[in-house]
Amino acid sequence: MPPQPQWFKELWGFQELSSFNGNREKFRMDGDMMLLCDSAPPDARAMKVGEFSTPSLAELRAELAAADGRGGVAAAAADGSGGDGGGGLIFTHLVDPVGVASLIADPANADAVFQAASQFNCLEMVGPGVSPARGIAGYANDPTQGPKCALACPAGTVFRNYLCFEGKGQNKMQIDCLKDVGVVVGNKKEAIWKMQNGYSLPTTPKTMGELGRRLDADPALVEEAEAALRVGVHWSTSVKPPGAHEVAQVYASAVPVAYAKSTKSKDWEPFARLVLRATYDATLAAARVKALREGRERVTVFLTCLGGNAFGNRVGWINDGISTALERHREAPLDVVLVHYGSTVKSEYKKLRAPKARPRAAGSGAAAVVALADADDGDGGG
Repeated sequence: MPPQPQWFKELWGFQELSSFNGNREKFRMDGDMMLLCDSAPPDARAMKVGEFSTPSLAELRAELAAADGRGGVAAAAADGSGGDGGGGLIFTHLVDPVGVASLIADPANADAVFQAASQFNCLEMVGPGVSPARGIAGYANDPTQGPKCALACPAGTVFRNYLCFEGKGQNKMQIDCLKDVGVVVGNKKEAIWKMQNGYSLPTTPKTMGELGRRLDADPALVEEAEAALRVGVHWSTSVKPPGAHEVAQVYASAVPVAYAKSTKSKDWEPFARLVLRATYDATLAAARVKALREGRERVTVFLTCLGGNAFGNRVGWINDGISTALERHREAPLDVVLVHYGSTVKSEYKKLRAPKARPRAAGSGAAAVVALADADDGDGGG
């Protein structure tokens, strides 16, 4: 086991313990918003967690649709059409050789929305055998995008691991953003998959193939399942000191294709695509809800190539999820940035383009502005 990283002690003033309860007792919440830690240096003794919720795609759509009916500035119908007031969606690629943490730490990105690759428990487990009881200090040993996002906003990460569920944390009970999808598709008594520390693992080698055939044959089931998927949203949370600004984070997971060796990739595909479409849709919907609630003209959203690399989701599936979400939200006042870690953008991702705005009826306001910055060379994942 690698030595424990020092960031936790430097930030909170104590070494993360092997005792979940012992660690939890070092923190407390002041109301619903502020995380307090008496042992921390002055700039970390009180940090904003902000509101954390796990809305479903259906719930986000409903809030947008209700606001559209009231004439809300940043509202729109559930399918992405409607009266957004800040112009249409703009999509760009961004090559980032340093990593997402620098983007989160940049005050120029205050109030932006960052999609963070997590597991379905909104945490960063390195494998299905690792539980939240292991703590969060070890996130620093994982170079992938999700842990970097989690460490860039440590107050929210402490909350999700140690203090959610009314102060109990995720020791004996865990968030499951796929649970309601399971209800829709018939995962009663883990008939299709079992959730293990945020990883949805097939119950048998055949169950994903059987589910995939049902999904292929029933578009209505697909739509209902997509609407049931949840994401974890910190609507406005503190960045790591000495940073003094706040950002929003959307914790989301793809399915763990590469972690189920006995299940073929083609058997995963229908369900994997469903989850990716719903996740990207929910991320952009959450950004629009943020714009609506805060009365903002535009919101910047940083996306990642969710589920690629270690999780084994194919680039084509990820592209489909992103492009579908861009299409559904093409009228929205969003500046969407797909972040690629490294020095280039993979050629497969260059296929992504911003959709053209729908023509608007006379008297409905200015036409949406849609632009796309040309992607330079590239490869690398978010």
